[in-house]
Amino acid sequence: VVGDDIDWQKEGFVLAKSTCDFKIPILYYDKVFVYTKCSRIGNKSFELSYVIIKEENGNEIPLAEASTVQVCFDYVKKTNITVPEKWKNKIEAFEK
Repeated sequence: VVGDDIDWQKEGFVLAKSTCDFKIPILYYDKVFVYTKCSRIGNKSFELSYVIIKEENGNEIPLAEASTVQVCFDYVKKTNITVPEKWKNKIEAFEK
């Protein structure tokens, strides 16, 4: 979503937190789909929310709900950074 104009050797993000609540077991043969959206953009981090579903008889059945928090990071200085404005703009444009 944020594009190829990022120098991933210098800046990017790191996974800070991950949670998943399983509602129904996901079985080996289940054909699953994952809906993903950016649910929050903060000063130095953003959160992604996920719903894992399977289709059964034309219905979507939720199997799990998850979320992750990504912290923007300067890989050279080894410190967190403010979410770049261009990233925010691209994320917000994608979510519309």
